[in-house]
Amino acid sequence: MLNRLNFIKIIGIAGTVALSSCGGGGDVAGGLTDFSVSPAEFTWTALKGDEFCSNTGGLENIVTIVGGTPPYRVVSSVPDFAIASKTEVTGKNPTFKVTTGRGCGEVTVLVLDYHSRSTAFTLKVEAGEALDATTTTDSTTTTTP
Repeated sequence: MLNRLNFIKIIGIAGTVALSSCGGGGDVAGGLTDFSVSPAEFTWTALKGDEFCSNTGGLENIVTIVGGTPPYRVVSSVPDFAIASKTEVTGKNPTFKVTTGRGCGEVTVLVLDYHSRSTAFTLKVEAGEALDATTTTDSTTTTTP
């Protein structure tokens, strides 16, 4: 009986040492990897004359998640302006698409990993340059005073 109890103690101690040497077991974060997105920022500029960015809806960016621990949660700070294609991303090559809504502005899309670490993608849509006083209509140049 004494040998059996000693054997059980030795197995318990060996198991504890094995798990602690590898950083734990199961969902314990032993060696966390760097966590980022690529690109981290992207800027669209509207066409000349589009000062209110009225024609900028539907522009797309592909964002790749690098490092971290899946699954990832994707949250847009303004979901009508930066429309994320997924709210949860998993898989070997974790990517998601961000599509612009109409209008000018700047928005952050937050990405959280399994351990609630965060990184972000920033999307900017800038107004186009104003048209100058010279406009062209049917090959005729008109100058406005």
